[in-house]
Amino acid sequence: MPRKAYFSWLWGIGTIKTTTMANRWNISKAVEDFVEERDKNCAYCDSKFTDPKVSKKGMKTWEHVINDLNLTDKDNIVLSCMSCNSSKGAKHILDWLNSDYCKTNGINKNTVASVVKEVIIKEEKFIRH
Repeated sequence: MPRKAYFSWLWGIGTIKTTTMANRWNISKAVEDFVEERDKNCAYCDSKFTDPKVSKKGMKTWEHVINDLNLTDKDNIVLSCMSCNSSKGAKHILDWLNSDYCKTNGINKNTVASVVKEVIIKEEKFIRH
């Protein structure tokens, strides 16, 4: 089964539905607040976020671990630096972790934040089946 075909099946169950959306990505205010509290550093490279006036590369950005705009629960939304977010783009998380960017920056499934590790575990289980 193509990766995109199972995203809704795999992740849609836990999506938080609310009428209060905090931003243009349809992330609810409750999820946004939770993620802001949880993610103090980039969920991928663990770098501290910088003020955009100092460095756009290190500024905080919203990121869907699984690239599906309908998956907006706290288990799929993380904060990442602009560099990681730009590098990942629309790539699947497992493909991105094998990229030159991740290899150069020491990013792998053991170094990412725990919320990302949980997504990776689910993705790897699905692929094995």
